[in-house]
Amino acid sequence: MALLRAEDLHVAAGQTEILRGVSLTLDRGQTLGIVGESGCGKSMLASTLMAMLPTGCRLTKGSIQLNGLELTTQSERHLLEMRGRDLALVMQDPFTSLNPVMRIGDQIAESLVLHQSASWGSARRSAVELMERVGIPDPVGSAQRFPHQLSGGQRQRIVIAIAFACKPKLLIADEPTTALDVTLQAQVLHLIQELQREEGTAVILISHNIGVIAAVSDVVAVFYAGKVVEQGPTKTLLGDPEHPYTQALLDALPRVGVERLRTIREQPPRFGDLGAGCAFMPRCDVANERCNQDPPLQQILPGHCVRCWRAIEAAERANPSAVHQSPVSD
Repeated sequence: MALLRAEDLHVAAGQTEILRGVSLTLDRGQTLGIVGESGCGKSMLASTLMAMLPTGCRLTKGSIQLNGLELTTQSERHLLEMRGRDLALVMQDPFTSLNPVMRIGDQIAESLVLHQSASWGSARRSAVELMERVGIPDPVGSAQRFPHQLSGGQRQRIVIAIAFACKPKLLIADEPTTALDVTLQAQVLHLIQELQREEGTAVILISHNIGVIAAVSDVVAVFYAGKVVEQGPTKTLLGDPEHPYTQALLDALPRVGVERLRTIREQPPRFGDLGAGCAFMPRCDVANERCNQDPPLQQILPGHCVRCWRAIEAAERANPSAVHQSPVSD
């Protein structure tokens, strides 16, 4: 049984749909990378899975099961008990994620007190051990400091220590390396992988950086306008992308010897302006008349799904028996 099974998630802000039928599965110890431009719904998915939707947003349809337990029907009290213990979130900005008037050691210890009924003395000793484990220099002294007294990289390590303190089954990391330089990015990603291997935690990694996604993910899901437009094993999807949007993202990466970067024309659509057809059609170089109808998410190879008529038709011509609509709902 999959650890996480999210099916046909629809989330609305007022009358505007932000997530438009997102389905994902994730096994224990697996890493799912989610990539896409700003405003495509990646962070909204993280909030939805954590049952922490922003004010004014609501889940209108869908199911989220963690280890077989349906999260959408749980009480807020039960969800509070689960957050930190069973599922944890690493947010984009470690400075705003930490309490500025609470000592670092106590912020890590608090999770152990709340979710494991540890005494404060025992929890503080465990917090120091966790700080040493994530590479914080002078963990005993650093435990007495406040967030503003640590560097950005150290703060991010503290956030990760808090997330892993209770050994959650699922960790959602939303742009965990955005504010860090390349060296610190590599260190933080290595740390997440190391802790993941030790604890068997499943990880959802959200990032704009395709290089980061390629380095650590087992499976990649490409988001566009609140939908998954392509999903598959990392090596297959990034090595042989089928959706024009995925290809455009890869073409926009900097390359040695190439002075002029390729771009995707125009801007991503606003959710309130989406029509009935493929959302990427206005920016797509290979769109045709059929794109006025929104394609389903269809499996074209084992484990590789794509939402594009052109790719689906090409796969049907090459191997008709292999192509069928994904169990992912629309």
